[in-house]
Amino acid sequence: MKTLTFTVFCLMAGTACAQEFDLNTPDGLSAAIVAASTNTSEEARHKVEINGCEMTTYVWKPWKESGMQLWSSFVFDMSRTRWSSADDPPILIASDGRKPGSDGEGMVLIFFEMPLGQSARHEIPDFRVKPQEKVEPSPREDYVPFFYRPSKKFFIMHEGPGVVDKATRFTRLYERYVAEYCAVFG
Repeated sequence: MKTLTFTVFCLMAGTACAQEFDLNTPDGLSAAIVAASTNTSEEARHKVEINGCEMTTYVWKPWKESGMQLWSSFVFDMSRTRWSSADDPPILIASDGRKPGSDGEGMVLIFFEMPLGQSARHEIPDFRVKPQEKVEPSPREDYVPFFYRPSKKFFIMHEGPGVVDKATRFTRLYERYVAEYCAVFG
Protein backbone atom coordinates (compact mmCIF):
# COMPACT_ATOMS: atom_id res chain seq x y z
CA MET A 1 0.00 0.00 0.00
CA LYS A 2 1.35 3.41 -0.92
CA THR A 3 1.60 5.84 2.00
CA LEU A 4 -0.33 9.05 1.49
CA THR A 5 1.32 11.98 3.20
CA PHE A 6 0.26 15.57 3.63
CA THR A 7 2.67 18.44 4.18
CA VAL A 8 1.63 21.61 6.00
CA PHE A 9 3.77 24.71 5.77
CA CYS A 10 3.49 27.00 8.75
CA LEU A 11 5.00 30.00 10.44
CA MET A 12 5.61 29.56 14.14
CA ALA A 13 7.38 32.07 16.36
CA GLY A 14 8.86 33.77 13.32
CA THR A 15 10.50 30.65 11.90
CA ALA A 16 9.30 28.63 8.94
CA CYS A 17 8.49 24.97 9.39
CA ALA A 18 6.95 22.10 7.48
CA GLN A 19 4.94 19.29 8.99
CA GLU A 20 4.22 16.02 7.22
CA PHE A 21 1.41 13.66 8.21
CA ASP A 22 0.59 10.10 7.19
CA LEU A 23 -3.06 10.41 6.20
CA ASN A 24 -3.51 6.62 6.20
CA THR A 25 -3.56 6.48 10.00
CA PRO A 26 -6.02 7.97 12.49
CA ASP A 27 -3.16 9.71 14.35
CA GLY A 28 -1.72 11.20 11.16
CA LEU A 29 -5.10 12.36 9.90
CA SER A 30 -6.08 13.89 13.26
CA ALA A 31 -2.69 15.65 13.49
CA ALA A 32 -3.28 17.14 10.02
CA ILE A 33 -6.72 18.38 11.14
CA VAL A 34 -5.18 19.98 14.23
CA ALA A 35 -2.52 21.68 12.09
CA ALA A 36 -5.16 22.92 9.62
CA SER A 37 -7.26 24.40 12.44
CA THR A 38 -4.51 26.11 14.42
CA ASN A 39 -3.92 29.80 13.88
CA THR A 40 -2.60 32.66 16.00
CA SER A 41 -2.83 36.43 15.78
CA GLU A 42 -2.50 39.29 18.25
CA GLU A 43 -6.27 39.16 18.70
CA ALA A 44 -6.77 35.43 19.26
CA ARG A 45 -5.38 31.89 19.24
CA HIS A 46 -7.41 29.00 17.81
CA LYS A 47 -6.81 25.26 18.03
CA VAL A 48 -8.58 21.93 18.23
CA GLU A 49 -7.84 18.59 19.86
CA ILE A 50 -9.19 15.22 18.75
CA ASN A 51 -9.67 12.25 21.05
CA GLY A 52 -11.20 9.38 19.09
CA CYS A 53 -14.32 10.95 17.56
CA GLU A 54 -14.60 13.76 20.08
CA MET A 55 -13.31 17.19 19.05
CA THR A 56 -12.57 20.03 21.44
CA THR A 57 -12.17 23.55 20.07
CA TYR A 58 -10.36 26.34 21.91
CA VAL A 59 -10.20 30.10 21.47
CA TRP A 60 -8.00 32.29 23.63
CA LYS A 61 -8.23 36.10 23.59
CA PRO A 62 -6.50 38.85 25.55
CA TRP A 63 -8.44 39.81 28.66
CA LYS A 64 -7.56 42.87 30.73
CA GLU A 65 -3.99 42.61 32.04
CA SER A 66 -4.14 38.82 32.23
CA GLY A 67 -2.86 38.20 28.70
CA MET A 68 -4.35 35.41 26.58
CA GLN A 69 -7.16 33.67 28.44
CA LEU A 70 -9.53 30.90 27.41
CA TRP A 71 -12.50 32.62 25.76
CA SER A 72 -14.53 29.67 24.55
CA SER A 73 -14.33 25.90 24.15
CA PHE A 74 -16.71 23.43 22.50
CA VAL A 75 -16.69 19.65 22.91
CA PHE A 76 -18.70 17.57 20.45
CA ASP A 77 -19.07 14.17 18.83
CA MET A 78 -17.67 14.52 15.31
CA SER A 79 -19.93 11.75 14.00
CA ARG A 80 -23.04 13.72 15.02
CA THR A 81 -22.24 17.17 13.65
CA ARG A 82 -23.31 18.60 10.31
CA TRP A 83 -22.11 21.61 8.36
CA SER A 84 -24.55 24.52 8.67
CA SER A 85 -23.93 25.40 5.03
CA ALA A 86 -24.68 23.44 1.88
CA ASP A 87 -21.78 25.16 0.08
CA ASP A 88 -18.84 22.99 -0.91
CA PRO A 89 -16.61 23.58 0.99
CA PRO A 90 -18.84 24.93 3.79
CA ILE A 91 -16.89 28.16 4.28
CA LEU A 92 -18.96 31.27 3.80
CA ILE A 93 -18.31 34.27 5.95
CA ALA A 94 -15.46 36.76 6.07
CA SER A 95 -15.06 39.61 8.53
CA ASP A 96 -16.76 41.99 6.10
CA GLY A 97 -19.57 39.55 5.27
CA ARG A 98 -18.03 38.38 1.96
CA LYS A 99 -15.74 35.53 1.03
CA PRO A 100 -12.09 36.51 1.31
CA GLY A 101 -10.41 37.56 -1.91
CA SER A 102 -8.16 35.37 -3.99
CA ASP A 103 -5.21 36.32 -1.82
CA GLY A 104 -6.86 34.44 1.04
CA GLU A 105 -6.63 37.30 3.53
CA GLY A 106 -9.41 37.85 6.03
CA MET A 107 -11.52 35.61 8.21
CA VAL A 108 -13.44 32.44 7.39
CA LEU A 109 -15.97 30.78 9.68
CA ILE A 110 -16.95 27.12 9.38
CA PHE A 111 -20.37 26.61 10.93
CA PHE A 112 -21.48 23.38 12.59
CA GLU A 113 -24.85 22.28 13.90
CA MET A 114 -25.99 19.38 16.01
CA PRO A 115 -28.98 17.19 15.05
CA LEU A 116 -32.24 17.18 16.97
CA GLY A 117 -31.75 15.86 20.48
CA GLN A 118 -27.95 16.41 20.44
CA SER A 119 -25.83 19.32 21.63
CA ALA A 120 -22.23 20.36 21.96
CA ARG A 121 -20.86 21.27 25.38
CA HIS A 122 -19.84 24.94 25.38
CA GLU A 123 -17.44 26.00 28.13
CA ILE A 124 -17.33 29.72 28.72
CA PRO A 125 -15.91 32.07 31.38
CA ASP A 126 -18.53 33.88 33.41
CA PHE A 127 -16.96 37.30 32.73
CA ARG A 128 -18.32 37.02 29.16
CA VAL A 129 -21.87 35.95 29.91
CA LYS A 130 -23.78 35.77 33.17
CA PRO A 131 -26.02 32.73 32.73
CA GLN A 132 -29.74 33.35 33.13
CA GLU A 133 -30.58 29.65 33.37
CA LYS A 134 -29.21 26.98 35.68
CA VAL A 135 -25.83 25.86 34.34
CA GLU A 136 -23.26 23.23 35.21
CA PRO A 137 -20.09 24.73 36.72
CA SER A 138 -16.84 23.77 35.05
CA PRO A 139 -14.12 22.24 37.24
CA ARG A 140 -11.56 24.46 35.45
CA GLU A 141 -9.44 26.27 38.01
CA ASP A 142 -8.44 29.45 36.27
CA TYR A 143 -8.58 33.22 36.56
CA VAL A 144 -12.42 33.28 36.74
CA PRO A 145 -15.17 30.69 37.12
CA PHE A 146 -16.25 28.80 33.98
CA PHE A 147 -19.53 27.07 33.26
CA TYR A 148 -20.96 24.67 30.67
CA ARG A 149 -24.03 25.23 28.56
CA PRO A 150 -25.46 23.18 25.70
CA SER A 151 -25.14 24.57 22.19
CA LYS A 152 -26.88 23.52 18.98
CA LYS A 153 -24.75 25.69 16.65
CA PHE A 154 -21.12 26.82 16.78
CA PHE A 155 -18.20 27.62 14.49
CA ILE A 156 -14.46 27.33 13.95
CA MET A 157 -12.63 30.46 12.80
CA HIS A 158 -9.63 30.82 10.48
CA GLU A 159 -7.90 34.20 10.20
CA GLY A 160 -4.96 35.64 8.28
CA PRO A 161 -3.11 34.71 5.10
CA GLY A 162 -4.27 31.64 3.22
CA VAL A 163 -7.50 31.21 5.20
CA VAL A 164 -9.56 29.89 2.28
CA ASP A 165 -7.05 27.12 1.56
CA LYS A 166 -6.60 26.37 5.27
CA ALA A 167 -10.36 26.20 5.94
CA THR A 168 -10.92 24.07 2.84
CA ARG A 169 -8.12 21.72 3.91
CA PHE A 170 -9.65 21.50 7.42
CA THR A 171 -13.13 20.62 6.10
CA ARG A 172 -11.83 17.97 3.67
CA LEU A 173 -9.65 16.34 6.34
CA TYR A 174 -12.49 16.51 8.88
CA GLU A 175 -14.92 14.83 6.45
CA ARG A 176 -12.41 12.10 5.67
CA TYR A 177 -11.64 11.44 9.35
CA VAL A 178 -15.34 11.15 10.21
CA ALA A 179 -16.02 8.85 7.24
CA GLU A 180 -13.07 6.58 8.00
CA TYR A 181 -12.97 6.53 11.80
CA CYS A 182 -16.30 7.79 13.17
CA ALA A 183 -18.94 6.34 10.82
CA VAL A 184 -21.73 4.51 12.60
CA PHE A 185 -22.75 1.29 10.88
CA GLY A 186 -25.80 -0.73 11.73
